Amino acid sequence: MNLVSEKVNPKDFKRKVDKREIPICEIMGVEIAAINKEWLMKYIDDTVKSPSGNLL
Repeated sequence: MNLVSEKVNPKDFKRKVDKREIPICEIMGVEIAAINKEWLMKYIDDTVKSPSGNLL
């Protein structure tokens, strides 16, 4: 699938991350993900089964 030229129907999108697990803080009425490196690394270790593709 070429994401640049094809539109993805939001109803077909399967979210892999439960957004309720990501800590947030509200800044001027906007919810911003408030994570630190340790939290992120633990979350990745707990949720990513096998690294593949281009990971940072």
